[in-house]
Amino acid sequence: MENKIPSRNEIAEKDKWDLTSLFKSDKEWETALNEIKTLADKVESFKGKIAENPDLLESALAAYSLLQQKSELTGNYAFLLTAGDASDSKNQEKYSLYMMTASDAEAKVSFLEPEIQSVPEEKLDELMKKPEYA
Repeated sequence: MENKIPSRNEIAEKDKWDLTSLFKSDKEWETALNEIKTLADKVESFKGKIAENPDLLESALAAYSLLQQKSELTGNYAFLLTAGDASDSKNQEKYSLYMMTASDAEAKVSFLEPEIQSVPEEKLDELMKKPEYA
């Protein structure tokens, strides 16, 4: 008997990963990918302002946190699709699209850490006392 790895379409659905808990459809995934771009732009809108107005830090951190959550979810979905069937060019395209989007987003928000470091320590201490940052 010849041992042959079956192609993805020869595998029963019950034996494949169910990724619908991440996204119900490709359209839903694409929407989340676009939200990453929007959130990166939102975070970028704080560039050069946090050092001048530390009160903006909390809004910037909220947008950044949401960006990270969306990015992780969309990235995991794209990675798992590719891991499930690396021969599918659509899966590879999704993963590449995610990687480009994530890279662009990270470039846009790269200013954040240096600006946070310029915020007075008292303001940072005040924020760290809030439950969502503790």
